[in-house]
Order: sequence, then structure tokens, then C-alpha cells
Amino acid sequence: MRIFYRIILFILITMTIHLDAQQFIGLSDDLIEGLKVTSDEKYDGGSLWGYMDGGADLYLEYGFNKLIYQELEWRGMKFKLELFEMQDPIAAWGIYSVNHRNCLPVDTLSGFSCLNKFQYQLVTGTFYLNLMTATDNEESRHAMVYLGRQLVVQLPHKQLILPAWHLLRDSANVMNRVKIFMGPVAIDNNLFKWYDWLDDFGAYRLYQLPDKEKRGRDRFFLECSKDQIRIFLKRLGLSVTDKELQKNYLDQTHGFKINITFSGLEIN
Repeated sequence: MRIFYRIILFILITMTIHLDAQQFIGLSDDLIEGLKVTSDEKYDGGSLWGYMDGGADLYLEYGFNKLIYQELEWRGMKFKLELFEMQDPIAAWGIYSVNHRNCLPVDTLSGFSCLNKFQYQLVTGTFYLNLMTATDNEESRHAMVYLGRQLVVQLPHKQLILPAWHLLRDSANVMNRVKIFMGPVAIDNNLFKWYDWLDDFGAYRLYQLPDKEKRGRDRFFLECSKDQIRIFLKRLGLSVTDKELQKNYLDQTHGFKINITFSGLEIN
């Protein structure tokens, strides 16, 4: 009987490994008529520095699993594809949020996407996709969106669960501009004034919610533990008790209204 159960366990493990390998395969010649994959490379956490050198630190900070890099030819056009698998949907959405800029949202299956002249980015489940071309015309942009959609439907989907504040933001255009920071590399690159406040802070998530009316009053939601909240308030010059953590504060020095709300701090 033990031998039987060992055989069943071995079969299940083998099937799981096989399915996992199948799920992360990128584009292929037989998926789209006329598509030719001219280069196909794979990277993990140990080899990512060999692909992007200093840029690897940002992806590892968010929680990187794997990368597929492909060079593609289709209908006389050439493209480069980066498909990142992150640890969870928040990590994938986070790396997308700090990478996309100067682009417009595109209606796709994923719900979060951005397109400019030479680049198409989207996030779905645990995957962040980046498609690039050197050709500046409408045909190449339509092609990037089409190729991205064909790849998205092949990927396993995991639901993105946002903190409760997302219920206050019903605009897809605004949600597409939300940014999430998860460590010192992202903060240093995008929000340097926060660096000292969050230096050596441990694990956290800092969400930047754009002002709908673009008046320059973005709001921030800091998701962390109670002890971290206390440390953060102290760095702002505030010393509070547990009871006082439930109250509102206005710090005249920094001009932030600080609320304990949901599972962290809301700063506006």
C-alpha cells in the first residue's frame, strides 16, 4: 500500500511540475500564424543580473520568480518581449506601476495596460508583460496589443485583491496611475523624499493614489504593522500611544493629515 501511495505522489508531483512549465512558455510559432520566434531565453533570480545588470534589484525587491525574453518577427515587423512572473498579483501590479509612464491605458483582458509609440505594457495575475518595437507607426502599435492579448489568454490567472481604499477610486484611468512601492530601490527611483522615513523599515507597501483633478495632492496609503506605524510617526516627529493611534493627526511640519485606517496609514 505504501508503494502505491508513493507512486501516486510521484505522478502528482510530476504533473504539477509539467503544468507549471507549460504555463510559463511565452509566445510560440504555432500560436499565431506567421509569427517567428528568433530568440528565446529564460532567467531566474540567480541569473537575472546577467540580463539587466543593475536593474535586477528592483524586480527582486518586488518578488521576482522568472523571466522569458523573446525576439519576434511578425508581418515584417520586429518586436522584443519580456514576460516577468512575479510572486503574487500585487508584486506584478507593483512592478508594472513603477515601470509605465508617458503612455495611455488600453482596454485589454487584464484591466491594467499602457501603450505608447514604442512600448506596450500590461499586468495580469502574477505576470507583467513588456512588448517593445523600434518602429513608430499605427500598425506596429496594433500588432503589440494583438500579440499581448494572444499571450494573456494563455496565462493562468490569479485575482488581484487591492486594499479597501480602491473602492474610493472608481475610475479605471486613475487606477491605472496608482503606484506601489515595496522597498528602498523603488523609493529611491521614484519618491526620494520618503527614503529617510522608510529607511531600514522592513517589509511594507506604500501606495501612491493620484489626485483625480491633478492638483498635485496625491494621497499615500502605507500598509505595514502597528510597530512600523509607530516608527514612521516618530520619524515624522510624532510620539503616540496605542489609543492615540486611532485618532487623526495633523503634522504642521510636513503638511500631511495622518489617519489610521483599514490596515495601515492613509496620508493625504
